[in-house]
Amino acid sequence: MDTSAPGTSTAGGTVKFRSIALAGALFVAPWGFVVANGTYAWITRNGGSDLTGADALTLAAAHPGAYRFAMVMAMLGSLLMVPAAIGAMRLTHRRAAKLGLIGGMLVAGGYICYFALVRADTITLAMAARGDHLADYAR
Repeated sequence: MDTSAPGTSTAGGTVKFRSIALAGALFVAPWGFVVANGTYAWITRNGGSDLTGADALTLAAAHPGAYRFAMVMAMLGSLLMVPAAIGAMRLTHRRAAKLGLIGGMLVAGGYICYFALVRADTITLAMAARGDHLADYAR
């Protein structure tokens, strides 16, 4: 049962919280990608790569913790980009609302797909952690 006086709204606190959360996502989300790419650059500093299946398995076997950390940070950045895109959609001018909605939904969908793509690297980590038959896995 609502105990507030008639004609008053209790949504003011919620609106402020949502605004702060969306602004926080706009700031934090790109840093997930910065950390993920920096970690990837660090583990490939000696010439490693993941261009082929064999190379990805070698890289995951050589640096499993850093590989997992980079993967989790990229996934976290992807998840946070969805509310960041919603926050950016709220900034559009009234006349550009439809275009902002379409663009924001495409961005959010793209980052959800990127999350799924990065999540697939757990298979590479599992194969590398097993340790046997890496040549068979690479084929």
